[in-house]
Amino acid sequence: MARSSPEIRDVMDSIRSIVHVLRTAGRNSEQLHGLTAAQLFVLQTIGDAPGVSVNGLAELTHTDQSSVSVVVQKLVDKKLVERSYSPTDRRRAALALLPAATAVLKRTPDSPQQRLISAISSLFSFILKCRARSRT
Repeated sequence: MARSSPEIRDVMDSIRSIVHVLRTAGRNSEQLHGLTAAQLFVLQTIGDAPGVSVNGLAELTHTDQSSVSVVVQKLVDKKLVERSYSPTDRRRAALALLPAATAVLKRTPDSPQQRLISAISSLFSFILKCRARSRT
């Protein structure tokens, strides 16, 4: 078993904090909007990338395609998202927000998932810059 250290404790506390924020946001989202945190995250992502496909959405949300498909179907059922199929390839569907979804998004801040992805992206950019500087 690994020995305890302040650094490991700090990392574990940070992970617990992230999990807590995600759980709290999920509960708040359901109470305020009747949507899960995942549904709200997907809505926001579609809003940022209108016409995105399910595969593209999976990529943007850093989630597997089957999970995103389930969330999208629930949003379609709730009349928040529409699928428009390509006339040349019925396998290709573009996703777009319906007016009810746009109204919901006007009342919501960025999802914790969006903020987390942005923070991780910034961290990776910083690391890459540091690596590039150390090589010169």
